[in-house]
Amino acid sequence: MGRTTRLTAAVSDFAFRIATMTNWHDSKSKVSKHFTVGDVTNNDARRIPQGVALRRRIRTFARKLDAIADEYGDLRINSWYRPPAINKAVGGAPSSRHIEGDAADLTLAKGTARQKLKFEQSLDKTWTGGIGRGHAFGKGYLHIDTGPKRRWNYN
Repeated sequence: MGRTTRLTAAVSDFAFRIATMTNWHDSKSKVSKHFTVGDVTNNDARRIPQGVALRRRIRTFARKLDAIADEYGDLRINSWYRPPAINKAVGGAPSSRHIEGDAADLTLAKGTARQKLKFEQSLDKTWTGGIGRGHAFGKGYLHIDTGPKRRWNYN
């Protein structure tokens, strides 16, 4: 078995262990390499995702966020999963990807406003899903999701 195969197997094993060990009622329980249940739920028990398919989708999205964090540094999540009632209460779009668990409003945990804007511009070039650009408009975050590729500005 070659080095790449062993590494791939190790990553798959890690993902499986995380998937089977996540305690969705413990905000510190790991969902992925970099993210916890508290990140997914905004430390709000009303946001605990229900159902295997939804939790699987959240874990898949978490691995995509892990790749971003590995490349750019720690991320701060402003909002991730929102059940429909909470999404409505915060003024989210009725068809928001947050409801599906594969969207997050986020920013770099550290960095200047200029660095955060460069981060947004870099992701804008490589991310294959949706991006709502907020840093350029003083919002302090950007929205990313795994829906179809589209771009919009929060201004």
